[in-house]
Amino acid sequence: MVCKKNRKMAMKNKPLFNYNDGRSKECKKKTIIVCPMKRKKSRRVILKSKIYIRLKPVINVTAPRGPRGSRGPRGIRGRQGPAGPVITPLVSSMLTANRYFFIANSDIPLPTEIPANQFITDDGKSITEFAVLDQNSYANLYINGIMQEGSSYSISTSALNIIANQGTLFAGTSIIIETVRLSVQLIPKNDAM
Repeated sequence: MVCKKNRKMAMKNKPLFNYNDGRSKECKKKTIIVCPMKRKKSRRVILKSKIYIRLKPVINVTAPRGPRGSRGPRGIRGRQGPAGPVITPLVSSMLTANRYFFIANSDIPLPTEIPANQFITDDGKSITEFAVLDQNSYANLYINGIMQEGSSYSISTSALNIIANQGTLFAGTSIIIETVRLSVQLIPKNDAM
C-alpha cells in the first residue's frame, strides 16, 4: 500500500514524453519506500448489560380519589328521533244519581238530625247509609220539592243534619236527598291500528 503523500511524489518525478522529438524519455526510476499503514488496534469493549426484573402487580390496592375535573364543553345536539305513535284517548264519563226519600210522620223541630236508615231508595228499599260524597260528587236537599241552600244542611254517610236555627218540619213534609257522582275514565286508543 502506498501512502497518499508518497503517491503524489511518485507522479511528479515521472515525466512521460520529451517535448522536442515526441519520443518518450526514459523515466527516472525512483525507489520509494512505502510505509505500511498502521493498523488500528481493536479494543474489546465490554458492554454493560442492564438487567430488568419484572415485578408482579399488586392487586386490591385502593388509592385515594383525586379531585374532580372541570366540566367539559357541551356536545353538539343530536338529530331528532322518529315520531312516536299518536294516542287519542276516548273519554268515558258516567253520572250516577242516587235519590233517597223521607216523609215526616210527626212535626220535627229544627235543627235536627235524621238517620240514614229512615230513608228509602227510588225502588222503595230501605238503606243503612248514604252514598259516599267526595270531590267528584255532590248532594242536593229538597224539602217539599224546593231545593235548599247548601249552607242549610250537611250530609254524612250515616245521617242528614238540617242546620236551620228555628222552624219546624210539619208531619207529611217530604224530604228528598239527591247525590250525583261523576266518573271519568280515559281509554287509550292507538291511531296506528
